[in-house]
Amino acid sequence: MQHITRWQVIIHNNKYKQKNHKMKKETLIILLGLLLLFSNQCIAQKRLPTEDLILLDGSVLENKSVQNKIVIINLWGTWCKPCVAEIPELNKLEKEFTTNEQVIFLALATDDSKKLNHFLTQKEFRFIHLDNSNAKYFDKGFIKSYPRTFVYSKKGILI
Repeated sequence: MQHITRWQVIIHNNKYKQKNHKMKKETLIILLGLLLLFSNQCIAQKRLPTEDLILLDGSVLENKSVQNKIVIINLWGTWCKPCVAEIPELNKLEKEFTTNEQVIFLALATDDSKKLNHFLTQKEFRFIHLDNSNAKYFDKGFIKSYPRTFVYSKKGILI
């Protein structure tokens, strides 16, 4: 019969705790990875919509005009201070790519069209503004903070 000392028990328990802690840590990392993997799916569509988009002025942005282009879409609100604060930088970015026909900049505000139109008469925002009815394509109801900017590849896939 083998005699086990108190120290052997302590060492064995510590090894078990370390192994158990490592397993918990690995499980947590896997869960975080899965969360990140599926988070964009919850927040925005993984692909650009195939439907035509309605612009703020009521005109239509045909789907074919965004195909094979990089599409940057900013979700924002006039009530959101960080959103309004980033507009000058977004305008600089849009201006930088003005001559590049391979990039299109879209903005989708949470505000109704009357309030948004009034805001845009007071402050320049150089993106193409979508009507709020397009929210169903980009905001899946999980966005809890603004602003959010999404980039879609030329193949229409969320990056």
